[in-house]
Amino acid sequence: RYKKQKWYGGHKGEKNDNNYCYFESHGMKFMVVSLEYAPRDETIGWARNIISENKDRRVIIATHSYMRPSGRETVSRGIYGNNGEELWHKLVKKHKNIFMVVCGHVVGVGLQKSKNEFGNEVIEMLADYQGHPNGGNGWLRKLRFAPKENKIYVETYSTTLNKTNPNPKHTFE
Repeated sequence: RYKKQKWYGGHKGEKNDNNYCYFESHGMKFMVVSLEYAPRDETIGWARNIISENKDRRVIIATHSYMRPSGRETVSRGIYGNNGEELWHKLVKKHKNIFMVVCGHVVGVGLQKSKNEFGNEVIEMLADYQGHPNGGNGWLRKLRFAPKENKIYVETYSTTLNKTNPNPKHTFE
């Protein structure tokens, strides 16, 4: 259903569990690659090819169960696919243009910054509020890119409560 949208890059297979989209802002090109829960090796291969074909774009990976509040997920996914630590080693750290990984699935908030094989910092962020009252009270993460300041502002906002949570609040250079 998104084929005709200029921002839609495509997907793997018959479903849209693994897809990629484009956006541009202030002369910068971005791509968001969304990956299934516990991405399988074949999915990682697909993502690797898409990212390699788009070296001119800054890449954000969006997936599930990549992190826990304390850091990258290390629990084995067995036959299902790769955990966060495996995804880091097989995909994220190997691409110069991946600068951020966002995830949910595990209740809580987590943040870490890691250096990829090129010495670039990758921001890794977990935000999952489903354990809060009313299935999460509409809490979500807002990322505001401010290229002229060379910053990304991160806030948490509730669409249900119509308020901003001042903690945690992050700013990245």
